[in-house]
Amino acid sequence: MKNKCFLKQRAALFVMLIMGAATAGAQQVLELNYKVNVENEVIRRYMREVSYMPGEPSRINDYKPYDGIVVYYPNPLVIDVPYYRTDSLQIVCCDATTHGDSIVYDVFTEDNKVTLYNLIPQRTYYYEVKDHGGQLLQKGQILTSGQVRMIRVDGKAFNVRDLGGMINVDGLRIRYGKLFRGSELNWAYEATPEGLAMLRQLGVDAEIDMRNYREAIDNQAQSGVSVFGFTNSNNTPAGEVPTYLYTNDSGMIPSNMDTYLWKYKWRQEFEFIVNNLRQGRGIYYHCIYGRDRTGYLSFLLEGLLGVPYNELIKDYELSFMFSGIDKKEQIDETFDFIDNMEGATLRDRFNSYFRIKLGVSQENIDFFCAEMLEEVPEEQENPFTPTTGITATPQSASSLSTPCYDLQGRRISDAQPRRGLLLQADGQGGYRKVISSRQR
Repeated sequence: MKNKCFLKQRAALFVMLIMGAATAGAQQVLELNYKVNVENEVIRRYMREVSYMPGEPSRINDYKPYDGIVVYYPNPLVIDVPYYRTDSLQIVCCDATTHGDSIVYDVFTEDNKVTLYNLIPQRTYYYEVKDHGGQLLQKGQILTSGQVRMIRVDGKAFNVRDLGGMINVDGLRIRYGKLFRGSELNWAYEATPEGLAMLRQLGVDAEIDMRNYREAIDNQAQSGVSVFGFTNSNNTPAGEVPTYLYTNDSGMIPSNMDTYLWKYKWRQEFEFIVNNLRQGRGIYYHCIYGRDRTGYLSFLLEGLLGVPYNELIKDYELSFMFSGIDKKEQIDETFDFIDNMEGATLRDRFNSYFRIKLGVSQENIDFFCAEMLEEVPEEQENPFTPTTGITATPQSASSLSTPCYDLQGRRISDAQPRRGLLLQADGQGGYRKVISSRQR
């Protein structure tokens, strides 16, 4: 009799397990939508509260970050993942309209939450959460707001941001995902392999290194170094990246605006940007801290795109916020130099500087402006319109490797996985190749 009862109990338990498994298999995928302002809190206040006129003193030191705020990181999105029994997930986000600008996050869960960085402001994203077996666990949409897109790069890199988001005098917006600026990504401010992979995933496929030779070299190997394609460490994604090296000396002062060497270098940098944009590459440009040299190039590019004075100055000062340095008087002197160029408007005077002083063609200027500017889309009445059937297919970091190109965008070498190929300006409008002999 006891055996019969035991067998009945085992049979009932087996049926319950089968029914439970069937119920779990039929469980609907959780759908959650989110809204987030991805702009850093301190930067958001500074950009909205400060308005400058020429000659006014700087207010940057009124916005020193307080405890708990890292001024060069974006505001993250925290997603709830309440029921998962796995410590590792993959989250894929893509533009809900174009299915482009995809970002893949491999994340660890903490207290049933995951934190996502580096989304583009003013976008509606579709996202999916999967376990590493590929099972879809959660989906939904994310509505982002803000303007300044700071970029978090794992490691010691800082002051990294997208040039996009600013509105010019015609009401056009600088496109996100084209030009990125920031600190060096090796040596003192080295990015991790994951940080470099994230930048590649965000679209960075070319690099302008504005450090001078002694700032950029490997002091042990005495060989030139660029971050993405040619560095002699294991922190580099596979393959080579078009790179323009050793472009500027240390320091930046207004008197350089009419110095031949600086004008030559700015022309080379601009042509490098144009040629790589023509081939669909995003560009990361940097010095050491991403402030002076990087700030001056950004100032010139933004002025050419028609950004008004107030926004030009604030964006330049933004790079110094974390250090408390005041450079407004210096950048105002630079502005005065541009403002004395010929032209009816400020944008015309920047155009004159590029054509007359730098020797840039109007064709390249027109292409640059057309490529970098876009209409500001009207806000959607209901950004969380149900979306089905979207499968995000982002490129992996390894699939983005490219051969090496010269300043005109011409292919000059195939990828060399064990030897670094550098491009160094020869001072006469050309370039020379420098081979690094140290193996990675």
